[in-house]
Amino acid sequence: MAAKLTNAALPDYYAFVHAVAGTAGSSVALSTLYPLDYLRTRLQTDENLSSNKQLFPDSPVLGGLCRVLKINELALLKDIADQEGFATLYRGFLAQLVTYIASMFVYFYCYNFLKVAWFGGRGEDMDDLIGPIQNLVLSYIAGTVNVLATSPLWTIATRLKIQKNNEYSGAVNCFGRIVREEGVGALWNGVEASLILVANPAVEFTTYELFRRFAKRVARLQNRQITGLEFFLMGGLAKFITTLLTYPIQVVQNKLRAQKQQEVNPKKYDIEGEVRVHYSGVLDCIQKIWRRDGLAWGRGLYKGIDTKLWQTCLMAAMKFLTYEEVARLVFYLMLRRRPPDAVK
Repeated sequence: MAAKLTNAALPDYYAFVHAVAGTAGSSVALSTLYPLDYLRTRLQTDENLSSNKQLFPDSPVLGGLCRVLKINELALLKDIADQEGFATLYRGFLAQLVTYIASMFVYFYCYNFLKVAWFGGRGEDMDDLIGPIQNLVLSYIAGTVNVLATSPLWTIATRLKIQKNNEYSGAVNCFGRIVREEGVGALWNGVEASLILVANPAVEFTTYELFRRFAKRVARLQNRQITGLEFFLMGGLAKFITTLLTYPIQVVQNKLRAQKQQEVNPKKYDIEGEVRVHYSGVLDCIQKIWRRDGLAWGRGLYKGIDTKLWQTCLMAAMKFLTYEEVARLVFYLMLRRRPPDAVK
């Protein structure tokens, strides 16, 4: 098999394997942690959903531990399940999973195709050829392609996730109603914020590659491979750094995606929050949130940040762990050679 791979076929082959591995890792992570993702979206888009809940309010020790670990917002999961039913926590899951699979496949394929096509090389040679700046550029290009290709899917997934009273019967019905009632352009609501947020995966992948390069050097010195635990920790830490930098734009992105086109009317804005807030664009959204809530942790542009950090860091850790192990296994089985990061 290895002998039959020509230089012309290598980018497609290499990119496809990594796209499959990345999609597998992302799917496992989302399926495991979807309720946290649902809660994060609700907190970002529902002005009336309070995040001032307490786990174990009657226990000073457990309550204090929850405050330190920033997990009190998880109490909202129980409230939502009690008031709206347990199935609500998985509302829009199938649409979200399909969207996530498509998005991750496009991103991982473009990113790895560009790596090989631009710099050549394969396997362990790749890390030695690409520096942080080149990695950032490639990640940003792949992210831009991904945003433009999959934004309609994300808009539909967001609408299905936050809908009330079963407004949509499914993804096809949601798509049809958006196009019919709001116009095709509404499928790209929030695309401006999404293009800004291309920096999110770009920074995440660049940071992860820096950690991975360091871990690889340590592993070589110790005559071993990078371990699964190291992949897990590197993925989580890279996402933690990225989320702190880009979270406010994620809030804006979700608010714009959730907003229906006919609701865009700046005159309806009320500083006291007595009337539902509507946004005409990214800057308008940032301005109104800033005026109402400021930049306080857990409010306004950082509303839901605690849940987001737990959800996104665990998802990224699981994603990169599964991604690396699946890619390693596939390359080993198909090429009958050592895994890409083997050092022996």
